[in-house]
Amino acid sequence: MNAVNDCATITAEMNVTPMLDVLLVLLVIVILAALPINVIDVQLPADGEHGDDHDPIVLLVQRNGAYALNGVPLDSLQLPERLHDIYRGRRAEPLFVQAEVRVNYNAVMHAMDVARGAGVQVLAAMPKQSSAR
Repeated sequence: MNAVNDCATITAEMNVTPMLDVLLVLLVIVILAALPINVIDVQLPADGEHGDDHDPIVLLVQRNGAYALNGVPLDSLQLPERLHDIYRGRRAEPLFVQAEVRVNYNAVMHAMDVARGAGVQVLAAMPKQSSAR
C-alpha cells in the first residue's frame, strides 16, 4: 500500500530547463546581430589620379608608432593639430593613408580616426607604388 500512496503524490510538471536554454541562445544571437559594425568608406584612386592641381596629402603610418605627413615626421600628439591646420580650408580634399610593411592594423585605424576627428572628410588608401618604372 505504501507504493500506491507514493504514486498518488507524484505530479506531472513541465521541465522548463531546455526551454530556458533555447531562449538564452536566441538572446545571445539577437545581441550579437544587433552590435554595430564599424565600416570606413575608403576610396582607391586610379594610378596617377590625385584629383586637384595640389600635391596629394599623404599620411604615412610607421611601424614605430610615429607618423609622417608629406614626409614631415610627426608624433601622435602633433598629428591631430597638423591635420586640423591643413584641412581647415579644404575639407573635401582626400587624405591618402599609407602604411609601412607589417604595421599593426589598429595603428592605421587609429590614424584614420584621428584624421576624421581633425576634419578630414575623404580618406583614400595610397596605392602600392609599382617597382617597374
